[in-house]
Amino acid sequence: MNVAAQQYATAIMNELRGWAHEWLAALRASREQQRMLGLPAPHPNHPLPPGFPFGDFDLGRGFEWLHIYGAEQIRHVYAVAFVFHGRVNGPGSSVAWKLLADGSIELGVFEIAGAICDDAARPFAIDTDLILEAMLASLSARAPIRLASRHGVVPNAQPGAPPHAVQVYELRPPGGAVIRQVGLR
Repeated sequence: MNVAAQQYATAIMNELRGWAHEWLAALRASREQQRMLGLPAPHPNHPLPPGFPFGDFDLGRGFEWLHIYGAEQIRHVYAVAFVFHGRVNGPGSSVAWKLLADGSIELGVFEIAGAICDDAARPFAIDTDLILEAMLASLSARAPIRLASRHGVVPNAQPGAPPHAVQVYELRPPGGAVIRQVGLR
């Protein structure tokens, strides 16, 4: 593929990511509004399907737009699906959610390290809010987002006491800056 064609394909995928971001942000806002109103899920107007985010669910949307490229108008039509991939490589491995266009083009990916998923004592919940937040971050960053942990040292609040070790849980793209600290233990 020549450079101009590659740039065009990238621009189209970035535009599709923008549309998908708006869609997921609206779902998240609708869910938050219904939670504030005290409406239990699921109910007929709940924005997310039963089974979301774990298990078998059907969540998707079609996107269609015209793009003007030089003197031509090109019609783009994509089916976007939010899918749960479960354990990527069997028991103990990572868990992943993907936002796919036309079944195979990855627009967004959120992955949680298997050890974090399996840790019943983690200081945060793996829930709908975290998954939607991470997928929105993946769309914005145009990169996969991973929930991982690292070990660090923090100063002790008591003067003269030694620092203590902590485990920090963070959302971040590969090799990128921290998007958000999710938990600390």
